[in-house]
Amino acid sequence: MLSRRNALKLFGLGGLFSAGLFTYGLATPSAVERDAALREALLQILANRAQAAEVGKAWMKQYKIGFMPAGTLANRLARQLQAHGWSDPADAAQLRQALAGAVRNDFLHGSVVDVRGWQIARTHATLCALAHLTITRA
Repeated sequence: MLSRRNALKLFGLGGLFSAGLFTYGLATPSAVERDAALREALLQILANRAQAAEVGKAWMKQYKIGFMPAGTLANRLARQLQAHGWSDPADAAQLRQALAGAVRNDFLHGSVVDVRGWQIARTHATLCALAHLTITRA
């Protein structure tokens, strides 16, 4: 059983730790807001987030992909899409074009995954996993 004294020590240290992260810029509120905005920008092109999340969940389970923070996955996907010309998070058309380029590249280089018998581009699987992690976290 956790005594009151130890609980206060634990929570006090946790508060100091999180305050230190904010002080040293490792977890600023603006970084958290930027991650959320990035996730939303990436997910805006999905017609049905819940269905995409199911595909993402199946992919992560099938390939034994362990827990990954949604922000990490979003940043990885954003870098990949930026390499295909995406630069404006508010521009859904530009995002769709970059996603199409990334998917073409995946198929061209054999970077496909099997999810429930369907062959899909790894980029699509990653976007679906982001939907899953975002819905699960909410």
